[in-house]
Amino acid sequence: MKRIVLGLVVGGLVFGGVFAAASTLSVTSGSTQAGSGSVGQCDADGVTVSYGTPTFTAGTGYTLTQVTVAGVSASCAGKTLYVTVADGSNGALQSQTASIPSSSPPSSYTVTFGSAVSVASILNAHVAIN
Repeated sequence: MKRIVLGLVVGGLVFGGVFAAASTLSVTSGSTQAGSGSVGQCDADGVTVSYGTPTFTAGTGYTLTQVTVAGVSASCAGKTLYVTVADGSNGALQSQTASIPSSSPPSSYTVTFGSAVSVASILNAHVAIN
């Protein structure tokens, strides 16, 4: 009986120590960490994504090479725009970046991927500004 009680006490102390350590994690930009928290954003109302005109190729179907991100706030000046088109499992099909100028940034950016992407494969678009 004493062994069971001692085991429960030790287990509780270990669990409490791990839980306490995890609760002190802070999330900041610049390094990968575990935890959650609010992240400052430069574009509070979000952006819109539209796709370029697809091209039809016999045997391949419709493909595209460009995505336009519009509605980027001027407060994102000097940051980098990251765009990824993904399949249904959120697997990246193509990714591209664009630099947002420090002064007088436009609100719309068109990125061109290195190779064409099958339109039928694209189910998601992910945009990040950092």
